Amino acid sequence: MKTTSILLPAILLVSACATTGTLRETEKNAARSPGQIELVASSSSRTFPAMVSVARLPAADRLNHRIHAERNGTIAADVRLCVASSGQVSGIEVAKSSGMPEFDAALVDGIADWQYVSFSAPDGARVCENVTVAYIAY
Repeated sequence: MKTTSILLPAILLVSACATTGTLRETEKNAARSPGQIELVASSSSRTFPAMVSVARLPAADRLNHRIHAERNGTIAADVRLCVASSGQVSGIEVAKSSGMPEFDAALVDGIADWQYVSFSAPDGARVCENVTVAYIAY
């Protein structure tokens, strides 16, 4: 199982482990986010492009206090994430709701702005993966 963790904010740090596929990334001088985002892919697919932008969910950050109070600080949903050959997110579908419609909407809104590494493929081609997105409130 491929695991991708994205920790916000602090300094730019990128490290990867060849055996587990774990990637941790933070951004220098980013505004302190009230939460951490963890992505867990359902497969060990090496064909899914790497993320080049910092994963942010600003609308979920605005739900931080509610997530903390109602969900003991952690909430997750399963999404089907598709990326076009340009590296732009070309599709997001909530496959399994978090049970909080506002968080599900925050996922769709935030993930749409994420950027991935571009790849060579015929026009209209895209790669998709099922991903569990967990938000951990600080």
